[in-house]
Amino acid sequence: MAAQVALSMVLLIGCGLLIRSFVRLRTVDLGFDPKNTLTAQTFLSPASYPDPSKRIVFYQEALQRLQSIPGVESAAISTALPVLPTHQAPARFEGEPEVELGRRTIVLIESISPHYPKAMGVPLVQGRAFVGSDDAASSPVVMVNQAAVRRFWPNENPIGKQIWVGRMPASQVVGVLGDTKNDSLAAAPQPEVFLPYPQLASPTLYVTLRTAMDPHSTTPALRAQIVAVNRGQPITDVQTMEERLEAASAQTRSMMLLIGIFSATALILAVVGIYGVIAYSVAQRTQELGIRIALGASSADIFKLVIGNGLRLAAAGIAIGLVASFALTRLMASLLFRTSATDPITFAGSAIAFAAVAALASYLPARRAMRINPTDALRSA
Repeated sequence: MAAQVALSMVLLIGCGLLIRSFVRLRTVDLGFDPKNTLTAQTFLSPASYPDPSKRIVFYQEALQRLQSIPGVESAAISTALPVLPTHQAPARFEGEPEVELGRRTIVLIESISPHYPKAMGVPLVQGRAFVGSDDAASSPVVMVNQAAVRRFWPNENPIGKQIWVGRMPASQVVGVLGDTKNDSLAAAPQPEVFLPYPQLASPTLYVTLRTAMDPHSTTPALRAQIVAVNRGQPITDVQTMEERLEAASAQTRSMMLLIGIFSATALILAVVGIYGVIAYSVAQRTQELGIRIALGASSADIFKLVIGNGLRLAAAGIAIGLVASFALTRLMASLLFRTSATDPITFAGSAIAFAAVAALASYLPARRAMRINPTDALRSA
């Protein structure tokens, strides 16, 4: 029974750690507003759009049509979305030594339309957002996130600084966007560089619509407007940003559910086991308990005796379980978010909860022991 209680404790603590981690993951600051946003993906095939100029024409016409959809407050096109894998490129930031391309810092890059910050709910912290005149013929400009500023220009004004992205000419920083979860929900925001889409026209596009109604209700109109630009253009992966966030936390949620099922099963078995052992002990000690009562033991004394036996049994298992958990939960550290594998609150809470459950499992046998008739117990001797 002590071994069973110890195993249950390990599972209970593991489940508790995952629950605390999941709650913190769900309440983390995303850096953007996912409510009322519909997103979708499309890919401009090389056969239909062999060069950047044709992609820009599609981008401009699609964006104009998307902004005209009734109920859409803001529409944007980008080459990535928060919490999704994004493009990376070597870049040199002003102030860094000039080195060959292969030795430059790798950063996240994303091409966006002017209304992307508004559509995604990302705050503009400093400078300006892109405008329609930031096109392929204008001077190269970029925006960066706060993580990039902290890393490359701490305590400096980033506006007006220059960045060399890949093999592109120097681009001037015109604005700073707030940090978003641009790698995963659990990871800290990575340095990111934003370019106007016409200045780096990628074939992979994401559409974002911020709506004043249920985002799914605009799905037919979104598809219709893309088809109006190109009848054969596919539009896939239509989801709200809230649905994408649910998918991003699916691994932690699934692991939490799996360990939760095992821990609940183990806890039930442990409770049944403790109850069975204590009930059997009371049945075996009926004569002894009857003699104790005949010699003056009160009902409270008998109750404490039986409950104490159950708690001592549970305490041994809890102690072993705590030691085992301290060693084993370190193996799940990679699954936890802002939660220590030896979180004292989880360990203490699990121990207290298990002790309470053990006391409850011992309660019925203890009540039965209190009602033993000493005459009947001695007669059956």
